[in-house]
Order: sequence, then structure tokens, then C-alpha cells
Amino acid sequence: MPRRVLVFAMLDWLGAARLPGGLTRAGFEVGVLCPKSSLISLTRFVSRRAEVEGRVHVRELGLAIHKFVTKWGAQAIIATDDQSVRYLHDFAAQCYGKTLEPQFSEPGFLTVLDRSLPAGKHLQSLSTKSAMHSIAEAAGVSVPPVVVTKGVDDALAHAAKWGYPIVLKPDRGSAGFGVTICRDERGLRSTYQELASHPRRPADNAILAQVYITGQQVDYPFVANSGKVLAGLTKYKIHAHPAPLGPSSVIEIIDEPSIDQSAGKVVAALRYNSFGSVQFVIEAATKQPYFLELNPRPVPIIHAPQELVGIDWCQAWHAAIAGETPPIFNGPIVGRKVALFPQEWYRDRNSRFLHYEAVHDVPWDDPALLQGYLNHRP
Repeated sequence: MPRRVLVFAMLDWLGAARLPGGLTRAGFEVGVLCPKSSLISLTRFVSRRAEVEGRVHVRELGLAIHKFVTKWGAQAIIATDDQSVRYLHDFAAQCYGKTLEPQFSEPGFLTVLDRSLPAGKHLQSLSTKSAMHSIAEAAGVSVPPVVVTKGVDDALAHAAKWGYPIVLKPDRGSAGFGVTICRDERGLRSTYQELASHPRRPADNAILAQVYITGQQVDYPFVANSGKVLAGLTKYKIHAHPAPLGPSSVIEIIDEPSIDQSAGKVVAALRYNSFGSVQFVIEAATKQPYFLELNPRPVPIIHAPQELVGIDWCQAWHAAIAGETPPIFNGPIVGRKVALFPQEWYRDRNSRFLHYEAVHDVPWDDPALLQGYLNHRP
């Protein structure tokens, strides 16, 4: 009998719609809880669907998730975007704390949450970059010097101590939102004011001042079980959409053992379960990797099969949940460039990476989703 998994989406993100295909090919039966008319609702690789409609009450979402687990038999839950991650983490914390109805604290339901999430004590830590920096440093991973500021004077003092450039960014945020490199005092002051007064930044979202490390930024998408990495690879971003700090549209796989080791330490410290991605910068002068942040959700490449990248995250996770022998992969295909679809197609339909310089990742086996991407207006 196939293992069943719930894919939970609150936002209509491009990459999330590809995940059910990867999970199904790995042996899962997939259910989705998602917005009506979202891209993920179009994929054929789903056997059960339920909709998130408008500004649904958080308790209603909890009841829908509970029903997927107790009635349909979902054995794990995957939150696909930042909003669903925040909801699932907050919901799980309440379930563990027994502040909701007794049904949400039943042992079988908590077991599914355990299988799907980092250790309960770390759920809130994952929501802020500063807390994750502390966890990574305690695990023996290098981090850039960073300070949580209470005002622009704290940022200026950090720059006076370490020198420019200084990176300013919100403590909570994703997809590069608000991340700015400040090369002098004037730039730091103006950027700080912009961040502090930005309407999308809640008052309780602190501004971080971080030393800028010169080097190559890389990502390590992984899947883990009980804090052990089951499959992962190191990639760097050739192109982003939207540029320059948006999600990847073209990536290249590289061989960097120090990233494998550092990511493994962070994953172990969190007792992480399910999919995620750790971001590092490799300092140009020393080749030392520095931890930047961890995204506690799947990233677009996660759906990819072994023949495309050399490993299969979904297959590795299925084996772990099923208690089967771990699959043997030949390893990441170092040097391979992958043009992610539809991201690179949206960025530049004449891109050379779509025609001859990369493997183009198109969901030919999912025609309704493919048409949805073609009709979508990003």
C-alpha cells in the first residue's frame, strides 16, 4: 500500500505545484490542501484534494489537516510556502502544548507532526534568522558576525567594528525581501530608514546588521529524517527570477564537501524532518563556508528525479517513512546545469539555457499543470 502524504499550500507558488509529481513517482499517494484555482490544484499527481478558501479561520485549517491524517491516513505533512510553514509550525506548537481540543493531541496525530517537522523546541527558532544563526554557531558552523539592532545606531556601531559592506535584512523574511548590501554610512542610514518604515515589515520584525562575506552563495536542498540528511546536493544560482535575489531559474550542481558537512551539522542540531534548504556563502579568500539561513520547506528543485540531478529527494524520504532500505544514488551530477520550468521560461523565453546550455525541466507528463504554467501571469 502506498504511503500517503499531505501537501499543504496557502500561497500559489510556482515550484510547489511540481512536488506532487516527484512524490508520486517516488511511491507516495498524495493529497493536497490548497487554494482554489491554484497551480498545484491542476496537477494530475493527486488522489485527494481539499481547498483553502479566502481568509479561512486557523481552526478550520487545523480541522482539515486533522481530517487528512485521521480519516484519509496521511502519514506526513509538507508545507510548501512561507505562510503554510508559519501556520503549521504555530499549529504544531499548540498541539504539543495541548492548548487545543484533545483530538489535536492524540498520540497518532502527534506522531505525524513529529515525522513532518523539526524538533518541537526549534519550531519557533526557524522563524527568525537570528535564532538560526545561534543554532548554527552552537553546532560548530561558521556564521557571519551579525547583530539584532534596536535602531540605526546599533547598525552603525556594527559597521564601525567590522567595516563595510554591511548587509541589512529583516529578521523574518524570505525570497530576498529587504536584503540590502550597504557599502558606506550614507547607504546604511537610508536603507535602515527604508526597512524600518516599510509597510510590509511588522514592528516586531527586527532588522539585522550582518557582515558581508565576499564569495559564492550556494544552497544545499536536502531531505532529512530525525536529524540525518537522507539526500542533498550543493548548487549555485546562475540566474534568478525576479533578479537579483529572487528564486533560482537556472542552477548548476557543484561538488563542495564542506557544505555537505556544515549542512549536516545544522540539520542534526534541529533534529530536522522532511525537506528544506540551507544557504551558505563560501568565502573567496579562505574557501570557508558561512551559514546564512535555512528555508524549512521544499525548494523548486526538490521534485527532480535521479536521472535529472543524480539523487532523488522524494525517493529517499519515502524509503525512510516506509522503513525500507535506503536507495543508492550515484551521487549529484556535478557540473550539470538545470533550467527550472517555468521560472527560466518566465525570465527569458530566448534564454540559451532553454535551448542548449542546460537540461530543461518541463512537466511534459502533467499536461494540465503545464498548460496552467503557460497561462499563468507571474
